[in-house]
This record gives sequence, C-alpha cells and structure tokens, in this order.
Amino acid sequence: MRIIDLHCDTPSAVFNTKCDIEDNSLHISLEKAKSFKPYIQVAAIWSDCNYNDNDAYERFHLIYSDFTEKCASSGIKICTSAADVEKVTSNNETGVILAVEDARIAGGNIDVIDELYNLGVRFLTMTWSDNSCIGGAFNTENGLTDFGRNVLSKCFELGIIPDISHASKQLSHEVISMGEKAGKPVVATHSNSYTICPLTRNLTDDEFVRLRDMNSIVGISMAIQHIRTDYETAGCKISDIISHINHYISLGGEDTVCLGCDFDGIGKAPDGI
Repeated sequence: MRIIDLHCDTPSAVFNTKCDIEDNSLHISLEKAKSFKPYIQVAAIWSDCNYNDNDAYERFHLIYSDFTEKCASSGIKICTSAADVEKVTSNNETGVILAVEDARIAGGNIDVIDELYNLGVRFLTMTWSDNSCIGGAFNTENGLTDFGRNVLSKCFELGIIPDISHASKQLSHEVISMGEKAGKPVVATHSNSYTICPLTRNLTDDEFVRLRDMNSIVGISMAIQHIRTDYETAGCKISDIISHINHYISLGGEDTVCLGCDFDGIGKAPDGI
C-alpha cells in the first residue's frame, strides 16, 4: 500500500522523549510503518508555544539535527524535490519531507526563510496560535503582518509551500489570494471541514473550494476535537472522519482531500485508528 501523509509532529516527539525513530511508543515509527511501501511523511518541527521566538528558533536547530541524524542512520530519505519523491516511490522506500509548524521562528528576519530552505524545509505552517510576527492564528481576527507578506513572497520565490492550517480566516484569505495572484500552491496540511465541525480552526467550504481551484491539497486531521464538537460525550469514530472526507468530496474535492493525521501532535486518536 502506498501512503503519503501531510502532517505529523514526530520530530519534536522523538526529540522530547529521546527515543529512536525505528521502534518506539509514539504514533509513528519505522516498525509501525513497515507495511507501507512506499511511505512518505511530511514531518513538522513545531515552534513550541512555551518558548519565545528566539528560543523556538534555537530549539528548531536542535530538533532538526536530532531528527535528520536519526533519519540518516535509519535509511530514511529526506526529500527536497519532486525528483526525490519519485525516486523514493519507484524504489518502494521511506521518505520524509521536512516542515516547520509556525513561521514565527523567523523572528522578523527574512534571511531565516532562506536558511530553512537550504536545510531542506519545503512546507511552512504560517501560524499556530495567537498573534505573531507573521500574523494572526485561528483564535484571532488578524491577517498577515507586513513581515508575514514578505515571508510568503519569499516562500513563493524559493519553493517552500505555505500552509494555512491554524490560520485566522483573514490570514487564510490573504495567503490564498497571494497564491492565486502568484500562481503558486498553498495547502492546508491538517484542516477538517467547518461545515461538519464548526470550529474556526477548520476550513470553510469557500476556503476549501478556493484551494481546490488552485489544484492544492487539504489533509484530514485525526485530532478528535477537530472532527466533532461533541466528542467528549459522543466519542469519535472512523465514520466521523469519513464524514469530513465525504463532505470535501461533495465539493468536488476528490483530487484535493488527503491525509494530514497530526500523529504525535494529538493525544487520543479516534476509536479504530
């Protein structure tokens, strides 16, 4: 079975628990993934909200070094181009595409985006929570800052794909609009449907359709609080996940909807996962 997943927090989890990538008690390990050939995982390094921007930047480098070294020793290929992905796929191997979750680690320095690209980062989640040097997250009403617009333009220039998961509606609108104008891709790596589960963290039908029309992709998250609002009393099952997938498909998104499970970034997974 071939699989690609658009979002996990495994690099940070591996670093925090000081465990190995080959076999561990996390959601993701080579042992758990061995039935998937090929297997490609977008792996995000989270800009931990417990740290200020500068400390989160320093922490990124620690996690990056730890994770890439473990990937190298385990034979996991770091993919930085379409050609790399095709090679992993044709050889039935395991590959990783690196991401950063929360671009605030740039801290107002545009050169950091060049640095991230040179280190192999190819996805950049613009925000995570609250306001930052980039702009507003889902729990705000703010859009991009001037610096955030510069970061987005730099991403388009270099070939880093911006991610609107966690973004405010205004920031999401601005990022998609800039992508439409530039003819560049924008994705939502782990965002479920607002129509099925009405949280500002989830995508409206309009946002999804605009991404669909850009030939972009949207990943389905396994975070139970983003799957149904009454999960505490009703629970959360695979059928609830399928409701989000089916709704996206009803919007013409059969070539848009993907998996973005958020493994190792969530607590309890839905029943049956």
